[in-house]
Amino acid sequence: MKVLMLSIDKSILLDGSEAQERMKEYGKILDELHIILYTEPGFGEKKIVDNVWIYPTSSFLKFLYIRDAVRICTKIATEREITKKNGVVTCQD
Repeated sequence: MKVLMLSIDKSILLDGSEAQERMKEYGKILDELHIILYTEPGFGEKKIVDNVWIYPTSSFLKFLYIRDAVRICTKIATEREITKKNGVVTCQD
């Protein structure tokens, strides 16, 4: 299963954080986990294990987060061939 996750928990970016460790555990049971994370500018993409990636939105304004997240999700789904048959989208908060 390939998962696109939308999140606002910036602690996922912190090495060793409880949130990041939880994402690594999710990666053990999934084929791929792509986390689209709301952030302000200044953060780069990060691969935390072989099949778990974090993609910051780098949004200038909070209300642009959705637009930026959709753009990133579309790009990932196309590049990684994520479809209704092999994937799911999840969000928090």
